[in-house]
Amino acid sequence: MYHAADYVRGENKTTLVPLKLRSDKVRALNAVIACDDDVLYWGEYRQIRPVRDTLQGMGRVFYGDQDGIWTTYGNAKIADPASFEALLPAGPSRYCNSASGYQCGYGRDANQAYYFDEATSTKHASVIRACKAPDELEVVGGVYARDRKNVYAEGRILKGADAASFERLNAKFARDKNGIWYVGYLVIKSEDLLEPVELM
Repeated sequence: MYHAADYVRGENKTTLVPLKLRSDKVRALNAVIACDDDVLYWGEYRQIRPVRDTLQGMGRVFYGDQDGIWTTYGNAKIADPASFEALLPAGPSRYCNSASGYQCGYGRDANQAYYFDEATSTKHASVIRACKAPDELEVVGGVYARDRKNVYAEGRILKGADAASFERLNAKFARDKNGIWYVGYLVIKSEDLLEPVELM
């Protein structure tokens, strides 16, 4: 089995990297995670993680089962893994210029909401403490999510953003009744817009 890696050993080109997995036992958990009964790979990197039949991919940035949830780099430290769900879709991190680079995503368990960005060096997901109703959290896209009360960028409240009118324009830009937002910053106020702007 091979993984098509876009960046390997200092070269920025697609390379097929062989994975040491038993072909009769291999299964894919998602687009970047594959395992057999003994070994798990995240992309071309062999992981030191438990391999169980119950493991499943949960979007692009999480995987696990009722006994534990993992991120690209390690234990996500989810308080209640049995109730955890990844909120889809995951999207490109603000530190990524293409969809094949660093990804980020939101998730929730019965009591808390979480955010994880592959561009960080932390292994675990961050708890979104400001989200008091994780069952209401929905992904707007890219780095953005919202609940009935707040809008979040990279897991932090966007102060001044309007949850009801907030919409994503692309991976990094969004708009609401107050104006245009760029990764958590109001960059153009609505009164400064001369005419509607559509970003590609």
